[in-house]
Amino acid sequence: FAAVFAGFFYIKYSRPVFKNDSTILIIPDPKKAQPELFQGPEGMFEINKDVPNEIGILQSYNIADQTICELGWNVSYFKNTKFLRQIELFKNVPFEVKIDSNYFQIVNTPIDIEILSPKEYKLSINADKIILYNYITNQYSIQRDFKYERTYKFGETVRINYSKFTIYMTNPMYSPKYVENYYFILERPSDITLRYMNSFEVNLLNKDASILKLSQRSSNPQKATEYL
Repeated sequence: FAAVFAGFFYIKYSRPVFKNDSTILIIPDPKKAQPELFQGPEGMFEINKDVPNEIGILQSYNIADQTICELGWNVSYFKNTKFLRQIELFKNVPFEVKIDSNYFQIVNTPIDIEILSPKEYKLSINADKIILYNYITNQYSIQRDFKYERTYKFGETVRINYSKFTIYMTNPMYSPKYVENYYFILERPSDITLRYMNSFEVNLLNKDASILKLSQRSSNPQKATEYL
């Protein structure tokens, strides 16, 4: 019974993972029309030489890094719901975090936001250690046993140790019936790139037409779609 209950609790309250798919057609280069052997699920078969090259390019670190940089995903937003479940938000967040890249930032650490009103919020951090990272120089340092709590106004500059950022209210009509709790996480671009690169798949869908199937897993389906 305990195992069944534990499984139910995990399924109901763990963060879901979504998988989105897309397809692209590889148009062969006439200068490279000679086919080559390709190992697929059904064995070896001949395909255009461009296909393995394109698969390698699509799965490369450089492409993933370029995509993440263009999307500007250095902040992830989450909402705490009942029974300890967290939901990743995307484009429907009532606030926005703007960092000052000239300063170190607290990365890979949840920064809790409790919205008190459309004008004020309470910010708190409780971590065994925090990583301070500079987005320009790529330098970082570690500080242990860090606790912080303070009430700010939206649009007011936040200065914590060596970090500096500002949180803006994006919805001036925001008026929840009860206090809502959120948190955000700042991440290093390389960490985001590796995470999306490792959850990205490219498979040959149609060997005759050189169609590739792209798949991306993410805790937010909108993010997966935009990445593709």
